[in-house]
Amino acid sequence: GETAAPEMPPPEEVPLATVPGAGQAVKAVVAEPPTIREGRKRVPEGVDANAPSKSLRRDHTDRPSGSSRGGKSLAAMQLCLDSNVFMSEGVPADVSDPDPLAFADAPSHPPVDVAQYMKRAADGKNAELMRELEDIRTQFSGLKVSNEHLSQRLAALQEQVSGEEKLKAAFEEFKR
Repeated sequence: GETAAPEMPPPEEVPLATVPGAGQAVKAVVAEPPTIREGRKRVPEGVDANAPSKSLRRDHTDRPSGSSRGGKSLAAMQLCLDSNVFMSEGVPADVSDPDPLAFADAPSHPPVDVAQYMKRAADGKNAELMRELEDIRTQFSGLKVSNEHLSQRLAALQEQVSGEEKLKAAFEEFKR
């Protein structure tokens, strides 16, 4: 336990994201904004206000109140904070890391998948609508055939009635 302490950089040089429990501290700040203002008032006069850890903390305390005014929800901020804490666990504190933004391009893949999914869904919906349209055309065609059949049937019945009326008239004429 004591051998690890000298390896840690002084508190002024530790970025907030790599401090253990920093995520919880920021979460508490998000939940209780009034505590932030009081915390600023209690800064001792001997402390350098421009020290990196202080300015980082100040940035993190300013961001939630500013972004909540910008329309972001607490859930979105929480998600952002959780992802920052997750990244800080896997990223070494050494700034000379050859690929410090190894995770930076990861979020670019889901939108592509979402776009492809949306296109497939639209194509599927389009195919479904085309099938429905074809079914309606088939029904319409069937109705046209039925209508033509009924029209022919009506014409035949009218002809039959007309013929029967002529027969009846001829019979009446014959009776006289």
